[in-house]
Amino acid sequence: MEIYPYKTNIHVLTGELFDGDHIDENIDLLQHLISRENDPDEKKKLRSRFTDIFLVFDMDIQDKRADIIKLEAMLRFFDDPADNGKLYINYPMLESYRHLRSLDDEAFKDRCVAVPQLCEYKKIVGMECCNELKDVNRYEKETFRKIIILHLKKANFLLNGEFELPSFEEFESWEGADILRMQHNKIKKDNSVFVLNTSLFNVVDYRPSDFLIKQETNKGSM
Repeated sequence: MEIYPYKTNIHVLTGELFDGDHIDENIDLLQHLISRENDPDEKKKLRSRFTDIFLVFDMDIQDKRADIIKLEAMLRFFDDPADNGKLYINYPMLESYRHLRSLDDEAFKDRCVAVPQLCEYKKIVGMECCNELKDVNRYEKETFRKIIILHLKKANFLLNGEFELPSFEEFESWEGADILRMQHNKIKKDNSVFVLNTSLFNVVDYRPSDFLIKQETNKGSM
């Protein structure tokens, strides 16, 4: 897997890809990134042939350039890794994956962070996460699985009011724009953001049977 560091935030990219109030649907993301890149090694990386493209960004809602309507359009446009690419937004940022006090942290369901505290969020996570999660290099496969399950349950709670694993069919129906809209409502209500890492769901997209509940199909009998 090749990782390209964009080195700025989602709102800058959004501004570059929009033509007025609408996203330029003819944009070639890789060509756009190549045109703004000066490092020859990074240009070479971007010219590789990719089977899938994933865009992972923090919400960065404190940025004055943040535009929820445009961000929602970005999520709807970048919704297929094999086509335009798939965008994952982390709330409030990537470190949210380990903002857990244990690996069975039921209180995670309601965990939020106030917008004025976002500049200190990494420090907050460092103080509040359990010892088991402080060093990602020591995580085992089961550690990641439990982290992902908690974030799946949190997303299901925010979207459907149930802090439990969704079925495969429910997960497939989720849209990043729905989560963004819910987060926007939370910000307007009490100036805080629900802690949620959606880039973890990339793993679920590839290995759903490791995480999701398969709904039973009732079959009639003759």
